[in-house]
Amino acid sequence: MKYSALFDAGFSDLISITPPGAKPSERSKLRPESMGKVPGRRNESGTWAGYDWLKHETTRRDCVRWRKDGANLGLRTAYFPALDIDVLSPKLAAWIAEQAFEILGPAPVRVGRAPKALLLYRTDVPFGRMRLWFRRPGKGQQHLLEFLGSGQQAVVAGMHAGTMQPYTWDSDLVALGVEGLTEIGVEQADAFLEEIESALQEAGYETDREGTAQEVVGSSG
Repeated sequence: MKYSALFDAGFSDLISITPPGAKPSERSKLRPESMGKVPGRRNESGTWAGYDWLKHETTRRDCVRWRKDGANLGLRTAYFPALDIDVLSPKLAAWIAEQAFEILGPAPVRVGRAPKALLLYRTDVPFGRMRLWFRRPGKGQQHLLEFLGSGQQAVVAGMHAGTMQPYTWDSDLVALGVEGLTEIGVEQADAFLEEIESALQEAGYETDREGTAQEVVGSSG
């Protein structure tokens, strides 16, 4: 995927993400185990360091350079809330995605390590992160469902640090463009998580919520 093509398609909130296996600069606070997921740019020396990615005004030229540098590509999620389905049960992950399509509307799906998935939306009014943890009583595996929002980012292109395979999308983001994304708001995100939580509780899961429409609406910045 050409990073500049995504920029041309209206995704101006793109940022540089460290690639898997990148070497942090000696002065950087970046940790080797976080490479592939955290924002960072390549220095002239070939090492990587963090930068003010939340305030950086990305240009098309940036995107061309980041692709040449071998960086992963991220997208700030303030105006592009992303539903991150951090679930390793194929059946459960598929059910959550189906519920999202039905309640929130259609969305392009990104996969790094299946069956985990990320659904991308857009909003005119940014909102903060909202989380739902859930697990079966007495079992160690805990699942997480969350909306990434203001102050966060999602990797949209490059190599997954765990699988060392490229991230894939089920649709072409460039062809879709920003206007092709379904628009949602904080109330819809909150209602979706509430409905999922209720269904999970009825199925016997223990749940824990962080962030509601009332709690995160003031964190939009």
